[in-house]
Amino acid sequence: MTTAKYADDYAAALTAAGYSSDVYDVDANGRTQPHHPGVLGHYDAIVWESGDDIITRAPGQVGGTADKLALDIELSVRDYLNEGGKAPVTGQYNQFAQAANGVYDYNPFAPPQCTTPDTYPCLPLFNDFMQYWLGAYNYVSDGGTGEDGPFPVTGAAGAFDGFAGTFNGGDSADNRAHTASLLATSSFLPEADFPQFASAAPLKWGRPGAAPYDPHTGEWFMFSQWADQGLEAADADGRPDRRHVRVAGLPAVARHGARLGLRHRRGTPGRLRRLDHAAGRQRPHRAGHRRLVRLGLGGHPPVRGPLPGCRLLAHRHHG
Repeated sequence: MTTAKYADDYAAALTAAGYSSDVYDVDANGRTQPHHPGVLGHYDAIVWESGDDIITRAPGQVGGTADKLALDIELSVRDYLNEGGKAPVTGQYNQFAQAANGVYDYNPFAPPQCTTPDTYPCLPLFNDFMQYWLGAYNYVSDGGTGEDGPFPVTGAAGAFDGFAGTFNGGDSADNRAHTASLLATSSFLPEADFPQFASAAPLKWGRPGAAPYDPHTGEWFMFSQWADQGLEAADADGRPDRRHVRVAGLPAVARHGARLGLRHRRGTPGRLRRLDHAAGRQRPHRAGHRRLVRLGLGGHPPVRGPLPGCRLLAHRHHG
């Protein structure tokens, strides 16, 4: 598509709600972002709608890349928000590339667009706008999708209290195939300590069972920033050291692992390894770090003895 595919649907919804609107079609305007004071600043609120786009790309770009336009639009909307504007951000894949946090590269000097990811001059797209401006710290792709499509949504607080709705069907565009579950930034950065990032989740997916970050039973679960990392290491000064994963004591790990439904097995001492999280493999490492652990969620991780300075990352579910 090279036009705003669902613009008429949004305009009709706004009109029904008593609002007038105009359409800024990025494709019709030479694939350039709307200038934040020159265009967006004339409106009290905007709706950023991304249609069916998954990754914003130009013809000829390969997997792992994105058009610089993806960042240009984001920056323009960010500047508009900084000036006091309001912006619902919608579209079934909107922010998908940014949420991957470094997976998709763009060329800051485009044109030409990036076609060689992980190679200069290409740079990665990050998720800071999503986290600190939109209030969504974590993005769980398809977190609201079941076997039969999107789950219904229910209101949980504020103006949405008592709300109930579904996707597709009726007079909708009937285009919703992908969803996301978003974890509010304030659930990671408490509002009392970080009031500038105050955020909330007033809507919830009506999914059966537990949410992606809720324990299926009990009150606790283990959190890892990486699929193959279940423990966080600390250096001699107590700072996080994510190059290595250390174990404070094998019996303690076994006890905590059993409580959390994890399994472990002993490795063979003597082989010195360092974890490479990005590639999912192990590399030889220097002798100062004698024993390492790889504790995955649901795997059979090797455990190589105790080292001091490790913290088990666990989170208690509230509500």
